[in-house]
Amino acid sequence: MDTWKKECGLSDDPYAFKDLVDIERLRETFEHFSQLTGFTTGLVSYPEQELLIGTGWRDICMKFHRACPSSEVHCKQSNLDLTSKLERLEELSIRPCKNGLVDGATPIIVEGMHLANLFTGQILLKKPNIDRFRKQAEDYGYDLKSYLKALNEVPVVNEDKFRNVMLFLCDMAVMLAETGLRELRLQQMERKRKQAEKALKESELKYRLMADNVTDVIWVLDKDLKYTYISPSVRKLRGYEPDEAIQIPFDQVFTPTSYQKAIKIFSEVIGWDSKQEVVSDKSMVLELDVIRKDGVVIPVEVNTSLLRDENGLSAGIIGITRDITDRKRTEKELQKSEEKFRSIFENKGTATVLYGEDRIIRECNAMFEELTGYSKFEIIEKKKWSDFVVNEDMERMKTYHNQRLTKGESPPSQYECGIINRNGDVRTVIINLNLIGDNRIVTLTDISPRKKAEKEQKKLQEQLIQAQKMEAVGTLAGGIAHDFNNILSGIFGYSQLAEMHIDNREKAKIDIRNIVKIASRATQLVQQILTFSRKTDYEKQYFNLFVVVKEVLTLIRSTIPTTIEIKEKINSKASIFADPIQMHQILMNLCTNAYHAMSDSGGELTVKLDETYIPDPNKVSILNKGQKYIELEISDTGHGMDKHTVEKIFDPYFTTKTREKGTGLGLAMVRAIVMDHGGSISVNSTVGRGSTFLIYLPIIEQKSNTSIKRILDKKTPTGTESILFVEDEENIRFSIQEFLEGHGYKLTVSENGKKAYEEFKRAPQDFDIVITDMAMPKMNGDELALKILKIRNDIPVILCTGYSEKLNEEQSKEIGIARYIHKPIAGKELCFLIREVLDEKKSN
Repeated sequence: MDTWKKECGLSDDPYAFKDLVDIERLRETFEHFSQLTGFTTGLVSYPEQELLIGTGWRDICMKFHRACPSSEVHCKQSNLDLTSKLERLEELSIRPCKNGLVDGATPIIVEGMHLANLFTGQILLKKPNIDRFRKQAEDYGYDLKSYLKALNEVPVVNEDKFRNVMLFLCDMAVMLAETGLRELRLQQMERKRKQAEKALKESELKYRLMADNVTDVIWVLDKDLKYTYISPSVRKLRGYEPDEAIQIPFDQVFTPTSYQKAIKIFSEVIGWDSKQEVVSDKSMVLELDVIRKDGVVIPVEVNTSLLRDENGLSAGIIGITRDITDRKRTEKELQKSEEKFRSIFENKGTATVLYGEDRIIRECNAMFEELTGYSKFEIIEKKKWSDFVVNEDMERMKTYHNQRLTKGESPPSQYECGIINRNGDVRTVIINLNLIGDNRIVTLTDISPRKKAEKEQKKLQEQLIQAQKMEAVGTLAGGIAHDFNNILSGIFGYSQLAEMHIDNREKAKIDIRNIVKIASRATQLVQQILTFSRKTDYEKQYFNLFVVVKEVLTLIRSTIPTTIEIKEKINSKASIFADPIQMHQILMNLCTNAYHAMSDSGGELTVKLDETYIPDPNKVSILNKGQKYIELEISDTGHGMDKHTVEKIFDPYFTTKTREKGTGLGLAMVRAIVMDHGGSISVNSTVGRGSTFLIYLPIIEQKSNTSIKRILDKKTPTGTESILFVEDEENIRFSIQEFLEGHGYKLTVSENGKKAYEEFKRAPQDFDIVITDMAMPKMNGDELALKILKIRNDIPVILCTGYSEKLNEEQSKEIGIARYIHKPIAGKELCFLIREVLDEKKSN
C-alpha cells in the first residue's frame, strides 16, 4: 500500500475528509441537489469506509433490491466493483448493477491525498426493459405493482449528463476540502508559532533560573583572563555579589599556588585555538583553592573549556566552579577509615582475607600467612580463595551464595570450614563472611586445637559410658547367672524327657518344642546383655519406650532379692525419638541405684509411664509449653537422701556408694543423656522414706520402627541348590548340615575360612549361596566374603555372628553381604532365610 501511494504521489499527512469540510453543511447542499436534479449522492471516507453523507436514495433500491437478501447480493457486488476501481484512482467508474440500474463513483483526492469516494446513480441510461423487471419481481417475490411504480420513478439520463453531474459533485467536494485544508494549515502554523514562542520563553526562564540558583558558579573569562560573567551562586561560594566578583582581578581570586596552576592551565586552553586543534568537546578539570570574601580558603573543582564566537574563533574560557569542601572532608574521613581498617585487618589475633567475585585474593594479613604456610607474595593476585577451602565446604559456600543472590534468603554468615595449608593438612576454622560491594572479607579463627580437645573428650566420655555399662552388667551378673542356670535346667529336663518319649512321637515333639522355646529365652537374654554392653555410635530413632522398660525390668527381676517387690505401671505406649541403648542405660542405672538403696531393708521399686502436656513446674526445669511428654517415674522406698546430697547428686564423681559399688559417674551421665534428648530430670527424696526420679521426654507421634520377626508355624521350605557352609563349631556344623540336607539342599562344609576359600576357588560356579560364621580360625567370615565376592560378585553371602565389634549390619551391606544374622539361629529359620535370598536373586 505504501509503495502504491508513493508511485501515485500521494501524501502521508494524517488528514481525514471530515477534518477539512463541514459535513452537515455539505449534506444540506447534497440534499438540495438531489431534490432539484433527482440524482442520489453518497460520500464515504477513505480508507475508513465510513458513510459520511447519503441523500436521495430511491425506493426501488431501498424497498426492493436491498430489502431482499437474494437481490441484495447484486447491490453489494456492484459496490465492490466500483470501489476496486477507485482504489486504483480511476477518475470515474460507471457500472451497471445486476439488478438493472446504473451506478457511478469517483475518488476525491486533495493535494495527493485520497480522502473519500463520491457515489451517485440509481438511474437508467435508456428506457427500461419492462419484461426484465417483471421477471425480476417474480423471481424475488416483489409486489409487481409497487415495484413497477418504483421503477417508473427512476430517471432516464444519457451517459454524458451522468458523467458531468458526477464531475460537478466531485469538483465541489474537492474545492470545499482544499479550502478547509488551507484553513487548517494556517491554524496549525499559528499554533506552532505560539508554541515555539512559549517554548523559547520557558527555555530562557529555565536557563536563567538554573544560572541564578545552581550551587555551582558559572563564569566566563575573555582572552585577557578578565571576567565577563559570573552567576549569582558566587554569593554562596565566595561571599561576593556578582557585580563585586566580576571586578576582582584574576590573581586575587586564588591562593598564590593555585593562581600559578590556574594561569598555566587557562593559558593552555586559550592556546588550543592557535594550534589548530579540534577542541570543540575538549575540557580540563583541576582542583584549586579560592579565597572567600572573609579570607577563608576553600577547595574547589574547576571544569573549563574553550569559548568560541559566532565565527568559530577563540573568544575566551567558560567554566564551572564547584565547592568540594564536603568531598575533601569525606576523603579525609575515608582515609582515616582505611587506616583503621588496615589496622584491624592486620590484627595479630585473627586471620583475614579479602577476595572478589572471581575469588582471586586481593589482600590478606600475616595471620593468614601463618595459617596457610604461604607468603603474601605467593597469595595476593595469584591464588583463589577456593584453593584453600576443602571441596565439600566450598560447595556449601556456593549454595549459601546462590541462596543470598537468587532467593533473597539470609544463610549463616558464620560457620565451620576446613582450610588446607601448604603441607596438605586441614585446619578447622570458624569463618565470618561479610559482603562489601563486590568484595568478600573473611575472618578465620583457628579452632583446630579445640576440635582436637573435643574429640579426645568425646572419646573419654565414650570410655566412661562403657565403664558404666560394664559396672551395671557386673551388678547384674548374679541374676544373669541365675537366669542361665534356670534356662539350662529346663533344656536338660526336656532333653531327658524327649529321650524317655523317643518311642512316643507326639510327646517327643512337645518336649523338643519346649527345648526350642527355652533356648529362645536364652537368645533374648544374651541379646539384651550384648545390646547394653556393646560399644557403638549412638543413633536416635523412633520407638516405643515401654518396650525398653519391659526389657530392663525382665533383666533385673531375677537379680534383686525377693525382699524387693517390683511394681510396673505402664499407662503410655507412646513413641519417642531417642537412642534405645541410652534409654536402656538410663533405666538400668536408676533401677540399680534403687536396688542398692533397699538392699538391706527391702521395699518396693516402682516404675511408671504416663503422658502429660504441662509438667509440674515444681518438679521439672524449663520445657516447651504445649508439647506432650512421656513422664517416666522410678521410685524406691529405701533410705533416701538429705538435702545436701540431693543438691550434688548429678555432679560428676559424687557418690554415696562404697568404692566397690560405683564410680559416681552414673547419674551425671543419666542427666547428660536426658538433656541431649530435649528432656528434663529431677529428684525428690526424703531420708528414711525413699527417692523418686522423674524424667520427661518429648513424645513424637510416629509409628515405632521396632519390628519383631517371627517364623510362624509354616511348612519349612525346601530346595535343591548347592550351599558352601563354613562353621568352626562342630556341633553347629553337624546339626545345620543334617537339617539343610534333610530339606533337599546339597552342602559342602568347611571348618575354617581358609579351607572354604580354597574349595570355592576350585569351582566357583558349583555353588548357589555361601553361609559363613564370622569369628573363625585362619580367616574370618568377612575376609572370606570379600575374597569370594571378588571371584563371583553375584553370589549371595549370609554372615552369621554371635557378637562382633569389628563389623555391624550396615557395614556388612556396604561390602556386598546379602544378609547379616545373629546366632543362635535355628535350622527352620535358616531355611526360610536361604529361600528368601535365593528367590530374590532369581527375581533380580
